[in-house]
Amino acid sequence: MNLLLIVSLFFFISVFATMLRRNPLPTGNNSRNFLPRNRTDMVKGIAAVAIVIDHIAARSFDAAGSGVLRVYLKGLASMGGIGVILFFFISGFGSFQAMECAKHKTIWLVNHVVSIIIIYLLCYISHIITYEIVTAGTYPIIINDILQDWIHLRAALTTAWYVRIQLLAYVFLYVTSPVSKKNVRILLLILLCLGQSILFWRLGFTANWWKSTLCFSLGAAVAVYKREIYSLFVDRRKSFLIASVLVLPFSYVLSLKIDVYAVKVIANVFLCMSLVSLIELIMPKKNFYSALGKYSLHIYLVHVGLSAYFLADYLPTNKKVALTLLFTIIFTIVTKMVSDRLIRHTTIRT
Repeated sequence: MNLLLIVSLFFFISVFATMLRRNPLPTGNNSRNFLPRNRTDMVKGIAAVAIVIDHIAARSFDAAGSGVLRVYLKGLASMGGIGVILFFFISGFGSFQAMECAKHKTIWLVNHVVSIIIIYLLCYISHIITYEIVTAGTYPIIINDILQDWIHLRAALTTAWYVRIQLLAYVFLYVTSPVSKKNVRILLLILLCLGQSILFWRLGFTANWWKSTLCFSLGAAVAVYKREIYSLFVDRRKSFLIASVLVLPFSYVLSLKIDVYAVKVIANVFLCMSLVSLIELIMPKKNFYSALGKYSLHIYLVHVGLSAYFLADYLPTNKKVALTLLFTIIFTIVTKMVSDRLIRHTTIRT
C-alpha cells in the first residue's frame, strides 16, 4: 500500500512540476502551434500512467478500511476515466489529420488495424509469459481459450474493450472519409459515434464501452477547426482559462456521480474540452511524459492483464504492486521494440 502512495505522489508532483515551466502565450496565426505532436504525446503519457494508478487503486481501497487513506485511494480510482477520454480525444485529433494526409485511405485503415492487432497480440503474450514465470510453469495454458480470446480481442483474465472501440472508431473515420465537406464529415462522424454509444448503452454494456466514444469525434472536430480555435486561444486566453477551471470540477463530478446516460456522456465531453483547454494553456510543449507517450498503448494493454492477475484478490501488498509495475515496465519496453519492428515489416508503404 505504501508503494502505491509513493508512486501516486510522485506522479502528481511530476505533473504539477511541469506546469511551473512557463508556457509562452500563443501568438500569431500559426495553428500548427496548437496541440503539437510533443504535447499530444505528453498527454498520452500522463493519461497512461493515470490509468495504471487507477487500476491498482481500484483494487486497493476496499482493503484500506476507512478514513483518509480510503478516500484518497477512491480518488485515485477515478483517474482512469479521465485518461481514457484524453486517449480518445488525442486519437481522433491525430487520426483525422493523418487520414487527411494519406493518399490511400484504405491502406491507412489497414495499416492502423494491423498495427493495433500486433500490439494487442504481443501484450497478450506478455501476460501469458508473466503468469508462467510467477507460477513456475503451473499456469494452465489452454490453446482453445487463447484462440477464443484472440478472435474476440479479449485480454487474458480481463476485457480489452478499448482495442475494440478504438478499431471501431477508425472504421467510422474511414467510412466518412469520402465526404468532401469537412463539416458534413464531422457531423456524420459524431452521429456514428453517438449511435454506437447509444446502442451499446441500450444493450447493457458497462459504461466503459459507451461513455467516452464521442470524445473521438470531438478530437476530429478540433482537428478540422483548429485554426479558428487557435485564433480564439490567442485572443481570449484568460477567458478560456477561467471557463475551463470552472467547468472541469463540475463536469468531473457529474461524470462520476450521475448515472443518467445523457448526463454522463455530455459531462465527459465537457470534461474533455476543459482538460484539453487547460493542457493547451498551461502545460509545456514537451517534457518527460512526451517520450512516455510513445509507449502509451503498450503501457495500457500490458498493465491491464498484469493488474488483473497480481491484484485479483483485491488485497494488494507492496510486493504485488511492485510486481505489477515491474513486469509492466519490462514488457512495455519489450513489446514496444518488437512491435515497432513487426509493424515496419507488415504494414503497407505508400
